[in-house]
Amino acid sequence: MKNILTASIVALFLLSSCGKEVNSPEIQKIDFNKASKVLMDSIRPVIRGSWKIKTLTLRPKNFYANPKDQTNDTVLYNFGDLHLNHVNSEGYYEKYNDVTGNLYFNNKVHAVGFTMLAQSSRITEKKGPQAVAFFEFRVAEGTPLPSIRPTTPEESYLTEIGLINDNFYIEISKDGKSMTWTGMSRRIRSIYFEKE
Repeated sequence: MKNILTASIVALFLLSSCGKEVNSPEIQKIDFNKASKVLMDSIRPVIRGSWKIKTLTLRPKNFYANPKDQTNDTVLYNFGDLHLNHVNSEGYYEKYNDVTGNLYFNNKVHAVGFTMLAQSSRITEKKGPQAVAFFEFRVAEGTPLPSIRPTTPEESYLTEIGLINDNFYIEISKDGKSMTWTGMSRRIRSIYFEKE
């Protein structure tokens, strides 16, 4: 699973950096590994904590099949809470930040996590989201491995709407009190969080 996740994140990083030629002088001067580590170091203390999911905006269910016929998004308010308890930045994760915690939704607790990859436009142009991440269910320490498929109605719903098992751009406000995730490929258009 980690190999697939790593390959997905690397592919996203490479695709998102296609805006400039690799041989351009300004890109050659940047040490991406060092810049990624510096960016992840700046995010680490801010992302840890409790976040209220204030709004979750969904595209229409058949948006990708018929985008012209569907214009109304669905906005869900006070969707749940995301408690990010641990950020691993040791060894392999030194330039990635592996974040774990719990998602509180519908009176249930779900172990979740994501590995962040520094967004290339933030490094080269100093604009755009700070990171890209693949959000997924994680196994709480000491529990048996879950099945690959969702096993509860809540897990099915979270997977169906694209909150789980999807890639997001992550942008944290300068004051660290809010953050926005932008969905990259499924039903979620955006998620707006406020820190508790």
